[in-house]
Amino acid sequence: DATSFQGAKLLNGNYDYQTTGVVAADVQNLQIASAHLTSGAAKTVTVDVTTSAQFGKISYATGTLVDNVTLQIGGNQGTTQISLATGSTNANLATAINGVKSATGVSALVSSDTKLYLTSTGYGSKQFVSLNTVSGTFVPSGNKATGRDAIVTVNGATAQADGLSVNYRSSDLDLSFDLQNTGAVNVTGGTTNFNISGGGATFSLGSKVTEDGKASIGLQSVSTGSLGLAGKYLSSLGSGQTNNLGSANLTTSQQIIDAAVKQVSQLRGRLGAFQKFTIGSTVNSLGVALENSNAAESAIRDTDFAQETSALTRSQILAQAATTVLAQANAQPQQALALLKG
Repeated sequence: DATSFQGAKLLNGNYDYQTTGVVAADVQNLQIASAHLTSGAAKTVTVDVTTSAQFGKISYATGTLVDNVTLQIGGNQGTTQISLATGSTNANLATAINGVKSATGVSALVSSDTKLYLTSTGYGSKQFVSLNTVSGTFVPSGNKATGRDAIVTVNGATAQADGLSVNYRSSDLDLSFDLQNTGAVNVTGGTTNFNISGGGATFSLGSKVTEDGKASIGLQSVSTGSLGLAGKYLSSLGSGQTNNLGSANLTTSQQIIDAAVKQVSQLRGRLGAFQKFTIGSTVNSLGVALENSNAAESAIRDTDFAQETSALTRSQILAQAATTVLAQANAQPQQALALLKG
């Protein structure tokens, strides 16, 4: 709220982009870094999912353990071991695995067909589930499984995806968002669209005010009610709030802080890059042009002075030569007359 430049507030969301038609069940954590809005007209963004994101999954069909079993469960958060007694069911297995979910990043559930499924808590090719039998009889469908990143296009062009997180950059649009894992868009053939209706900070960098000579950047709010996860912001860490540090939600609190640090770092990087490489390079170019103009003007002035000096010297030489010739011409008749007189 206190950061301003020439009276304009910079970090309170005043220069963030405005959007319409965003379906919260399809897209969350939408951040628009830059959008070129021609003549201020709204820009439509169409998101198409050609391949959905998936988490790593391992299944187990046998319902009851025939002996004591020790399993080693591994995921993106870590690895741990669990032990189960003879006669344990898939429901018992699921309860034991979910009991260490925060330490492993692996969750379990029993489906309607009584099969046990172990899945990573996150989506994408960086997420995995590993399951190894340390002792006893236990044969799952596999020992390790990795997830899959979504394949997404934005306005017909391929975007980069890490699980459900999507980043798209082009000459006229730079944005990032997360696909909702429970929505209708994270399926093969899923689609959604929204509009960027205005906002952003626009700079005219060309010698003339044209659309091609404009550059825009979005500055989202960095208040405690805006930084963090969707619906779980830094403000929720305060005393008496849902995710305060005295509650049992320490894992969620850490995720909120990590997300906030990442968002602030990304904003600082974007602002620094925009200032140095977009505005700074233009200022440097204008400085070089000014220096060249001054050098040209100086050269022109020096050339005029030298030329006029040369012209003056030439005129003086011609005048002196003419005077000398005239004097010589007058002297010859006088000499002839002097001879006649003699």
